[in-house]
Amino acid sequence: MHDLLNHCDQYRCDSNSPWRFYNLVNVQWPTVPVPLSSLKAPQPLPLPDGAPNDTALVNAVIETFLQQANVGCIECHQFAGTAASGGNTTRYDAGYSFMFKGASASQ
Repeated sequence: MHDLLNHCDQYRCDSNSPWRFYNLVNVQWPTVPVPLSSLKAPQPLPLPDGAPNDTALVNAVIETFLQQANVGCIECHQFAGTAASGGNTTRYDAGYSFMFKGASASQ
């Protein structure tokens, strides 16, 4: 982790970089990890939470609505899924990322 932070510091020190204002406050990781590759695809929601090391952790800048006890990254992101498509209302896991929630099939 230390090497990663040192690597990122070169971007934070660049006066033209938006990362110059970034400050890593904490990280959350599973204490009982479950590799996504071990799950059968497509995987229904929620994904395993892996017993996070810290149960209360959010992005204080963009997730101000979540700043409360026992709300953390994994608790929310384990429900990140794909967009439902066609007449199917089932959403499947999107690898803890909300990026695919609004995706649609090409027309």
